[in-house]
Amino acid sequence: MAFVAAGPFILFTFLMSPYSPIKSMRGKTSEAGHGLGLVYYAITWTILAYVFFDHREIMQWGFLRCPMGMVWRH
Repeated sequence: MAFVAAGPFILFTFLMSPYSPIKSMRGKTSEAGHGLGLVYYAITWTILAYVFFDHREIMQWGFLRCPMGMVWRH
């Protein structure tokens, strides 16, 4: 279920990244930070959902940590 829910975002965010093989799909949003940052974010969500599907509290802390790390970095 994790790959069905979160997996497609990996492909979608990669196609929107500066490294996309389809030039017309490249977005300006990913150019502000790391070019593959949103792809890594989607991969992290997918792995957390797959590994800790039955442990929702662990997934919540993992999901919360991703945006907080981005805020604390600046």
